[in-house]
Amino acid sequence: MNSTSFNASHKRKRESKSPAPVSKYKHNKFVPQGHLTDETIDRILGVKQKKTKGKARKSSVGVSDSSEDDEGNTPRRFTIYVQVWSEAPIEKKSGKGAKASMAVVSRGPCKMDTAHSFRSFKQDIAKVLPCRLTMLPVTKFEWKFENQAQSAPRKKIADEAGYEALLDAIKAKRAAENIVIWLYTPKPAKDEQDWDTGDADYVERPFNFDEEAADTHTTKGLIDDMSTKRRKAEAELESLYPIGRYPLFPHLRVWHDERMGSYFELTEIRVKVWANSIAAGRADTSAPPTTKHFTEKLKVPRPPPE
Repeated sequence: MNSTSFNASHKRKRESKSPAPVSKYKHNKFVPQGHLTDETIDRILGVKQKKTKGKARKSSVGVSDSSEDDEGNTPRRFTIYVQVWSEAPIEKKSGKGAKASMAVVSRGPCKMDTAHSFRSFKQDIAKVLPCRLTMLPVTKFEWKFENQAQSAPRKKIADEAGYEALLDAIKAKRAAENIVIWLYTPKPAKDEQDWDTGDADYVERPFNFDEEAADTHTTKGLIDDMSTKRRKAEAELESLYPIGRYPLFPHLRVWHDERMGSYFELTEIRVKVWANSIAAGRADTSAPPTTKHFTEKLKVPRPPPE
């Protein structure tokens, strides 16, 4: 075989391995004419089709990311309760050796959202107390979420960066979650100019911590006094009407209504009801109050004669 024949033979082999030209199929009687699309031709020529699944999946992921971004851009609403505390402990006068306690006055709720600027945040806090914006001890602001443990550390706000950290923590919460913030602050500074100066932030009746704390302690004192009187009245009733006082009921604590000739068992709940009325000044130890606990329907029946 000469070199010319050898080259021609190899050329035919290379052409047979290469994909057939499209023109070969244009007038082939086994291929429906007029229906040769690009995909059909590629399939005939053995060209691999690009998978479109990946594209569709990528597109769907893009849509999901977009919706999440939209949700993340929606301002998150939250509620603030302001806990105002005194910098100097208030000494309890009742009882010897009483320990000093920190007085706290609560204010709120105050509704906000994460679109609030730091200035708007401070203005809303000043409004809920109320006090002038310049009287707020902002540098001592601290906060934590309502559902955190009492021992959980508080985080400082103090400035713009601290406020941004608060907003970031709120945005990290679940979308459906009801977010409540406890804001702790010392009492506002006292405004020496307590008359109307014509300023936009003038407050007619500014927050007075001492008055608010006094009212809180007065209410607590009244409750404590009532509890003491009630316990004293219970002890007196149990002493005056011991179990077995009346021979007809040797195993019961009873009160005898001599006017009606009736007997009533002094159960634990009836003793408490009677003692509460004594503490409130509505009854004494000789007769119980007129309540549903002491009606004729509830009297103790006399035991049958032996």
